[in-house]
Amino acid sequence: MKAMRLKVEYLNAPIGIDIVKPRFFWNCEGGEKQTAYQIICKRAGETVWDSGKVESSAMTRIPYVGKPLCSRDVITWAVKLWDEQGNGGEITASQFEIGLLDADDWKAKWISGNYAVNPLNRYPVDCFRKCFKTADIVNARLYITACGVYEAVKRYEECEKSSLKLTNQGGFKTKAEEMKEKYYDILCAPRFYPAGSSMDIVYDEGYFEIFAEDGLAVFSMMTYPRQPFTECNTKMYT
Repeated sequence: MKAMRLKVEYLNAPIGIDIVKPRFFWNCEGGEKQTAYQIICKRAGETVWDSGKVESSAMTRIPYVGKPLCSRDVITWAVKLWDEQGNGGEITASQFEIGLLDADDWKAKWISGNYAVNPLNRYPVDCFRKCFKTADIVNARLYITACGVYEAVKRYEECEKSSLKLTNQGGFKTKAEEMKEKYYDILCAPRFYPAGSSMDIVYDEGYFEIFAEDGLAVFSMMTYPRQPFTECNTKMYT
């Protein structure tokens, strides 16, 4: 008997979770009944939790009770099961990654176009580009949010070819300081190129409400896309 479809907080190998005592889930393959399990969690090769052999048929919502987890921790976890005959099965493994837990983990700043916004006017989308050269990279994460809709594109070969495109609605009816961030593994796409790569961010307000101090909505905007994304009406900031 072995575990299959391993999940953490209902997710398959999640990146950027903010739960420091996550719950584990799995299904069984082979045998008739699970009679025991063992979970081992490791961080950079160090064991941070070993449940030992637990006599139980449970396979959902098993809480992590090991050493404290920190921001950006990558945890590999493995499960061993025992069947109704008491036979131990094959070990199955997966992993999860902790996001940014503390405000001090954030080093970025809000960026915006270099103009004052009039809510009665329509504007072309804002486009931000960061070009860079890289050496060998083993890990790359994008932490991003927006007061509206954004599209992130990683490019290579003189910023002409696209290797990764991410589109997401940043926030609904909230203040900027309460935005929920998204985490992306941007190394899983075609790799960064030493000759030159870039990250392009296209932004539009989408549906986002600005609130006054008393919590009442001052105005709201729902204009996606604002105007067609063309060279003649799109601003580029580098």
